[in-house]
Amino acid sequence: MSVVALNSAYECSAKEGESAPDPFVGGEPSDDFVLCRDENGKPTAVYGEDIWDFNPYRLSAKTLRLFSFCKIAADDNDSNSMLVKEMKWLMFCFIYYADSGRAGRLSASTLTSYYQVLAQAGRFCIEMRGSALVGQISFKELLSNSAYLSAFVMRHSGSTSFNKRFPAMLMHLKAIGEDVVGYSVIGRENLAFGGADSEQYPIIPTRLYLKLIDHFAGVLGRLEDGKDWMSDFLAEFKDPLYGVVHQNQRAAGLSVRGGDKYRPTLQEALAYYDEEGVFSGFFSVHHKGHLPAAITKMQYVVKQVIHLYTGMRDQEVMRLGYDCLVEEEAAPATLDDEGVERDPARMVSVLSTTTKFEGYKKEASWLGTEEVVKAIQVAKAICRGLAAIIDLPVDSAPLFVNPNVITRKRKSGLINTFGKVPVIKRVLPDMQIESHDLEELEASDSGRAWGDDNRFFVGAQWPLSSHQYRRSLAFYAINAGFVSLPSLSSQYKHMTQMMTRYYSRGSDRFKSIFGYYDEEKDDFVIPQGHISFELQSGVPQAVANQVLIDLFSGEQPLFGAAGSFMESQKNIVGTDEVRILEFRKETEKRVAKGDMAYRKTLLGGCMKVGKCDDFMLGNVTACLSCPSSVIKADKLGGVIAATESELKEYEVGTGEYEVASHELSLLQSYKQSKVVKGGR
Repeated sequence: MSVVALNSAYECSAKEGESAPDPFVGGEPSDDFVLCRDENGKPTAVYGEDIWDFNPYRLSAKTLRLFSFCKIAADDNDSNSMLVKEMKWLMFCFIYYADSGRAGRLSASTLTSYYQVLAQAGRFCIEMRGSALVGQISFKELLSNSAYLSAFVMRHSGSTSFNKRFPAMLMHLKAIGEDVVGYSVIGRENLAFGGADSEQYPIIPTRLYLKLIDHFAGVLGRLEDGKDWMSDFLAEFKDPLYGVVHQNQRAAGLSVRGGDKYRPTLQEALAYYDEEGVFSGFFSVHHKGHLPAAITKMQYVVKQVIHLYTGMRDQEVMRLGYDCLVEEEAAPATLDDEGVERDPARMVSVLSTTTKFEGYKKEASWLGTEEVVKAIQVAKAICRGLAAIIDLPVDSAPLFVNPNVITRKRKSGLINTFGKVPVIKRVLPDMQIESHDLEELEASDSGRAWGDDNRFFVGAQWPLSSHQYRRSLAFYAINAGFVSLPSLSSQYKHMTQMMTRYYSRGSDRFKSIFGYYDEEKDDFVIPQGHISFELQSGVPQAVANQVLIDLFSGEQPLFGAAGSFMESQKNIVGTDEVRILEFRKETEKRVAKGDMAYRKTLLGGCMKVGKCDDFMLGNVTACLSCPSSVIKADKLGGVIAATESELKEYEVGTGEYEVASHELSLLQSYKQSKVVKGGR
């Protein structure tokens, strides 16, 4: 509908004697543009003012709420002023560009409902300021980024009115288009608005997640033994008779006496190349026809490792090319006043779906940890060998070339899709679900009816999918400082530290490492669905989850200043599911605002916002009098026992003995006065 027709629609809907708004012919309105006038012609909604009143245009007798933009952002700063400006423009787009109904425009009551939803969105943007990883975001960042928008929707999707209004609002913005709005808006089809169909991919329970990490680390180490000879071995199959049994070679006309030498059979070839026994176990091959399936299983392991350590989606991994691994400068070299390099540049391996072009990646990038680099090297060795069979230049080869080129028995695509070889899942570890796994599922999403899902029950095999890796990586990486993963490998701990460091909003090199250069915008852009955004926006949810799991599970009372408060909250909330959900949402809001934090300690937990010098120095007894401490009786008893044992190792009178003895005295005194006697 044209803006002229829309102006006419509003003019016709006004009551007799009322005045129409200013005529609009396109572009951005001026601050004195009048959107609504009363029956006397007095402006009630002016674009540049912070309060709009559309009651003169209402169709019902009910008085509508004023659009009070000043209440959305109470603090008068540049970021909040920009939010208000963005919100006004979105409301203007709804008024003058949205097509709806017979009259071709939205009613004043519908506009009021959209204002209310945008107000919620504006507050969410401001609350993100309290997150160290995210920081305050704009409406553009919220509405064009799937991770941010999913986090916002998850917070409000318990409301029926929100689930009705917000999808419709997104639909209008999509229809209005990027040219008018100024950016592309995420569609409702990519979001979950309550109900059974909107359930998220489950987080892989800790026990099974660690089993996957340990299992693939072992399998990958075995495949690494063959990466130096794998490409030469596979390239031999360019000869169609290589690896074929002698009987079939004779049938093809080969004989020693005829001057043509027999080619090695597959077993002879493996005896020559595979001294380490790579092709054994679930990679075993008995004849040439088995080889494509074995190579597919190897490629499948590589694919799982990439998912596990990067959070890449399935199609993102499938688009990887041979030259997908490159080095990026994470921090420039340090030079002194004379230009001499004192500290070399810090480099990081980066995985990209495209190779470099004119110095920039044209798509997205992911952090290439040590395990990912190892996996890619294995895949590249396989790729070189398969590409040689069909004379495919590796520079233009996909990373996962279809191994059916070895036998040439059937036509198939160049890229291995992994969909037609059911035996590939044999490389997975046993993933049988136990009762503790189900308890973790309940804790990770207490609002979901897990008992009604016939895929998750004790004794069933975990229904693994590639997207579960993505959500689990975000969850566990964010939770690295909150949860205890005792058997987690040091490599994975290192990886999570790298993740949170490079997926930090404040990193100077964030965009260049994980984004791509947009020539039209002349700037680096981060793809909307990148895993980095899920890591950033997951912090409040992660803390809320851990508070519920760590502080609200079990029967033992909590001590310490913060612990006593949490104990009172636990008594108030009880086992009421509605109250638990409300507490969880409130916790997320407080964390997002920066009013609350939580980390585990030797004595229980700490709710201090910001850094703690005592925590960094290992000063355990400082927690006893700290106003942010949460102390558990069993943890306290464990530290006392460990200190008593330590004390026996020191000679009486030494400095070490005196320090340990003093700490033990403080711990025992606290236990006696607070735990035994029941003080707080």
